[in-house]
Amino acid sequence: MGMRFFEVIEPRYALLKAKNPDNAKEMYTDTFKEVTPITADELLEMKEVPVEYASIAFSRSLNDKEIPVEAIVQKLTNRTESILTIDGCLL
Repeated sequence: MGMRFFEVIEPRYALLKAKNPDNAKEMYTDTFKEVTPITADELLEMKEVPVEYASIAFSRSLNDKEIPVEAIVQKLTNRTESILTIDGCLL
């Protein structure tokens, strides 16, 4: 099973790579639990996005950082769940 990409708009922007929506939500809430507590009843504005969309959003978040294309492709294609960007910042 391949990785899927998810984008959260509210309460804080994030682009995530995860195996499923539950894992993506868990990564997101674990990251923001100190800053923006999210209750179980509160719904995140999270949607699954295609790999092409995720690739463009991720590359735009890099701004003018001189990161080799190979490193960007590796980050997008490896089988590790991760948060790719938060509020436009690379992780």
